[in-house]
Amino acid sequence: MTPHESILIVDDNLELAENLAELFEDIGTVRIAGSADEALKLAGEHAPDLALVDVRLPRDRSGVDLVPALRRIAPEGEVMLMTGNATLDTAIAAVRHGVFAYVQKPFEPADLLALAERAIAQVRLRKERRELEMRAAEAEAMAALGRLTAALAHEIRNPVNAAMLQLELMHRAATRSSDEGMRAGVADRVRLVKGDLGRLSRLLDEFLGLARPRHFERSEIDVPPMLAEIHALQAPVLESNGVTLELDVEPELPLIHGD
Repeated sequence: MTPHESILIVDDNLELAENLAELFEDIGTVRIAGSADEALKLAGEHAPDLALVDVRLPRDRSGVDLVPALRRIAPEGEVMLMTGNATLDTAIAAVRHGVFAYVQKPFEPADLLALAERAIAQVRLRKERRELEMRAAEAEAMAALGRLTAALAHEIRNPVNAAMLQLELMHRAATRSSDEGMRAGVADRVRLVKGDLGRLSRLLDEFLGLARPRHFERSEIDVPPMLAEIHALQAPVLESNGVTLELDVEPELPLIHGD
């Protein structure tokens, strides 16, 4: 087993705790606490996957009373109680608190190690199940987002299509005018607005593709015309607020590659 799990040993018998730490070092990172207060401090710093707790602790504290606090800190972890003086009351309390095992001292090291490995396996299964549930929830959220996006796209595409049609009709009407300046001005504005509507349509396509892997579509981009288009779109907006937008671009800029 890969020692990634956290194991907490709570026992005021330091020699026994150190021996247990050596026994469990191959299945996890072991920390030792000699009292309930120290155990809670260590558990707060790093929630234990498995806690081995002596029933009798210093200051007349019971290891059984420590179990609920450890459960709150590490809800996915397991607790094993150890005792050198088993009683019916402590055994019943251990069952009531849902401990993984109630072990009487002295114990066989191999048996205790086997119990600990089973407890760790239980914790791993619990974590894997939680991760699967989170992935399922994320998948459901993405599906809901996809449905919402599809509905939103439908509501937006209709007016976009209507706007494109009106622009085309306006452009055709302008071409019949004898005013050449007016024809050119309308044509430029129609082209700019159509470009923005096209970008909006592509944006909708990107929203619809949220659940699909995205790939960049790199192509050659001529920078001056792109900046001129941006200037034509934004200059009137700024001028209405008393700001003049000037465009100064070298005419022979090299093509760039991008999406």
